Amino acid sequence: STLSGHAAEAGGAISNGGTLIVSNSTFFGNRAPGFDGGGGIYNYGTATVTNSTLAGNTADSSRGAGIQNDGTITLKNTIVGNSQEGMNCYGGIVDGGGNLSYPDTTCPGINLDPKLGTLNNNGGPTKTMSLMPGSAALDSAVDAVCAAPPVKNLDQRGITRRQGAHCDIGAFEARDPTTRRAFLPIIMR
Repeated sequence: STLSGHAAEAGGAISNGGTLIVSNSTFFGNRAPGFDGGGGIYNYGTATVTNSTLAGNTADSSRGAGIQNDGTITLKNTIVGNSQEGMNCYGGIVDGGGNLSYPDTTCPGINLDPKLGTLNNNGGPTKTMSLMPGSAALDSAVDAVCAAPPVKNLDQRGITRRQGAHCDIGAFEARDPTTRRAFLPIIMR
């Protein structure tokens, strides 16, 4: 799934008070103008987010532009970065391994630039954010997480994971295993 351009007082894209499982999804440009935050996700239940990308989201309260957690949430092989206003994560986040938070360290994982492309049609049924050459997300995910359900060795577009030495962090798997260049759409003229 791609959730982009949504706004709500809490949980611009998703507000969860039950059980939530998110995988191979992109959250971009969502906004939570209320006190509770969570431009991408506001969680006050139980949630697991796997191989997903949350980028460019906003929380006016400065609380969790990507994720605001008041429940239990586990991140696995997920990018949370480039928040527009507010920190990437707020509240306790369980580290399931293979995560990346940039530029701040409010989410678990490595703190390096994911070098994300713009939200674009990169193949598949939904828009994604490609990984540009030199991205810290390339070959940095936990392979066992990529292989297990709900990911099942596929990215958001249906591209087979892994294309390099290891699978990539986030919703997008770069296709070229020799140069690890981002997959760019073919433009017909």
